[in-house]
Amino acid sequence: IGVIETFGGYYISSAYVDAIAFIILIGVLLIRPQGLLTRSHSQYVESDSLVDMIKENLIAERIAIDSYMEMARWFGENDPTSRRLMERILEQEEEHAEDMATLLETVDGRSASPAEVH
Repeated sequence: IGVIETFGGYYISSAYVDAIAFIILIGVLLIRPQGLLTRSHSQYVESDSLVDMIKENLIAERIAIDSYMEMARWFGENDPTSRRLMERILEQEEEHAEDMATLLETVDGRSASPAEVH
């Protein structure tokens, strides 16, 4: 996406460069929506208790964090725009994991760091 944005910036006003990425993502969703739904990194697990649901959510957050870290490393310096985007998403996922760990500690009464639940 970053490469397409860069080339698009040469042909249209730079004010519309972010719109290019948005249009590409919408196009992918319209053409192949099943691809995004079938390639989840985490599994949906039905839980009977709130504690189990929070634990499963925390596991999913850890999987997302690992995935975004890997993507940011993969982009590296070759695509700094996409790398920065992955790093921003990674920061949000880390905050979500901390929120889940705090919630788990509150509900379950035991201390759990985001990295411990696997």
